[in-house]
Amino acid sequence: MKNKPPTHWYVKLFTLGKKFTWGDLFDRIKKYFIEFLGIFIVITFPFYVESKGEEYETRMTYADLLKDIVQELHAVQQYTDQYLIHNEQIKRIYRQQLRRWDVDQDRLFILAPEDSLYDPKHAIPMATYAEITAFDEPQLLFTLFEQGDLDFKLVSKATQIIEELDQGRLIDQLLLLNQQERLLVADFKQRIKNQWTQDLGILTLKDPSFWIKNRKYIQNDHYLRHNLSERVTLWDTFGSLLEAYQNELTLDIARLDRINHGFMKERYFIYWRYK
Repeated sequence: MKNKPPTHWYVKLFTLGKKFTWGDLFDRIKKYFIEFLGIFIVITFPFYVESKGEEYETRMTYADLLKDIVQELHAVQQYTDQYLIHNEQIKRIYRQQLRRWDVDQDRLFILAPEDSLYDPKHAIPMATYAEITAFDEPQLLFTLFEQGDLDFKLVSKATQIIEELDQGRLIDQLLLLNQQERLLVADFKQRIKNQWTQDLGILTLKDPSFWIKNRKYIQNDHYLRHNLSERVTLWDTFGSLLEAYQNELTLDIARLDRINHGFMKERYFIYWRYK
């Protein structure tokens, strides 16, 4: 049976010569498909490589930033440890001063060297009462992290931990206590300026003899005693919050450390992760 000549344009497109054969048709289809596939790969592969490169760069930037945040959290933890110790030492000195307020003893407002709480800097506790050591932790990279786009934040589940750490930290409460402490110290300074200078004349607060000579006057200053009581209570609250903050930091660091360790174990061939 003779082959019929092709009648339709789309059949002629895939047929060699004047005669139509199914073999020619399939050969043409395979040829065009291979050519199309080659052109498609040539065109799309550079875009694919570029996309993988961008994904790789985003992931590496994320990993570097995560590593920096973990390191800074360790620094915050160390700073908080030191501040907690300092807060406890100061609190014990002034709590003892408060408890001894009514004791009939000339050197009531002076710490003796043999006292277990003796500190040369605070040998006369009320003379250094106006000093404040505010809680000022190292700055974290939350701002840089927040500047990342959605693709950046979707790199790892660490994003949720970091955002919760930024939004839910106890640091805001600690800073609020710092502000309350500044108000108490401001009231103390006003009391010294407006009342003591009027009643006692020239004040030599760093001179032990001043506190011995005016001991009964100071004991009868109930406003000052109340201020001290409020500040000791504030230090108690501060200590509790610091301990809670430490526990929070320890948990968050442990979680982020595990994720960070996973990033460090990753291996790449150019832009392709194989492990």
